[in-house]
Amino acid sequence: MTMIAAPFKIGHEKIVGVLGVIGPTRLNYARIIPTVDYTAKVVSTLIEAAGEAGSAAAFKASARYASSSESRR
Repeated sequence: MTMIAAPFKIGHEKIVGVLGVIGPTRLNYARIIPTVDYTAKVVSTLIEAAGEAGSAAAFKASARYASSSESRR
């Protein structure tokens, strides 16, 4: 078994949780590690946006990350 984890934060310092994937030892690490890291960053952004301006801002932030993700592929 293998666990890949990345923290999600409020601001740049306060860790509020951890996102992870548990799987077999022979995971496709080149794909899983960036996916877990990216997802943790999206969760951090959504938590910050929801805390600052409510759910409408969180929705806009998720749309911004989704469009930037598509341009990186």
